Amino acid sequence: MQRLGPNGEEAPAVDLEPVADADRDELFFMFADYWEELDAADPLAPLPYGVAEYRRALLEDLEDRQLVWIRAGGTRAGFAFIRLATDWPDTALIAEISEFYVVPASRRIGVGQAAVREISRSCRASGAIRLEVDVLTGNPGALAFWRACGLADLRRSLFVTL
Repeated sequence: MQRLGPNGEEAPAVDLEPVADADRDELFFMFADYWEELDAADPLAPLPYGVAEYRRALLEDLEDRQLVWIRAGGTRAGFAFIRLATDWPDTALIAEISEFYVVPASRRIGVGQAAVREISRSCRASGAIRLEVDVLTGNPGALAFWRACGLADLRRSLFVTL
């Protein structure tokens, strides 16, 4: 059954596609736009590193991680970085979306929510019992999006820049 977007329009079909090694340059080209949006939402300070440093660190530690394209209507509409791991000392498998981006042209038509449903389904099939995301407090749009996807506050992390 096709779901309707938030404005009543028919949302395109959404699926997830693993990011091939050969597509990493394209992924990080799109990631740069996401990083710029994310940096603007940081209420305390600009991000302490750039896309190149993030890319290098991520690709050095891909264990338990999935990098996926969000495809809508047959085209790449965004990406998600997903990690499946146990939350020590517990042994239960937890899914974490560490990065999630939908290109502006694919927003507000149900693509993001459909992608989260597909990620949730995939993670549940892998044995995960919970899906978690971290959201910057200076990003009310992201907070509203995740709440609309059915996620709720579990804990609050506080920090200070040293």
